[in-house]
Amino acid sequence: MAARSDFEILFPTLPHSKPIAEMLQQQWRSNLNVEPKLVLQEFGVWLQNVLALQYSGAAEGGGWPDDLDPNGLLEWFAYGSTFSGTGYADAVLDKMLAEADAIADPAERMNRLADCERHVLKTMPIIPIVHNVWRYLEKPFVRGTEGNALDKHPFTYARIDTNWRPS
Repeated sequence: MAARSDFEILFPTLPHSKPIAEMLQQQWRSNLNVEPKLVLQEFGVWLQNVLALQYSGAAEGGGWPDDLDPNGLLEWFAYGSTFSGTGYADAVLDKMLAEADAIADPAERMNRLADCERHVLKTMPIIPIVHNVWRYLEKPFVRGTEGNALDKHPFTYARIDTNWRPS
């Protein structure tokens, strides 16, 4: 059987994107008998096309929430959201998210949001491929810029430790 060739992998002009797209192309060729066409686009064009759902096949996407609340990511999959770039819509998830958001007790709300997450993972509107890791250098005498789960490094509390000495 001949490989399908009407399938695209849309990706932006970012350093990490082309190797990921090439790996997917090779894996899907070998394992799924599809021959995806790689479509490289300038970042702004790619972003506009993904958010407008102007692609055929698969598109690289990604991001992270502004805070540690799980709803920051789950909202991407609510009906009418323009963040996921998938066109995914699920009335069950919308109802579950609305019910979770109406709960005042933090522990119970987190339990309900965990149910929402399980539902999204079961319906699988996205395929998680990579997890970003950032590395940075920091002088040993700089204090107050410790990393956190969102990898935000505000300099509000940054300071130089004048008592620091090399060991």
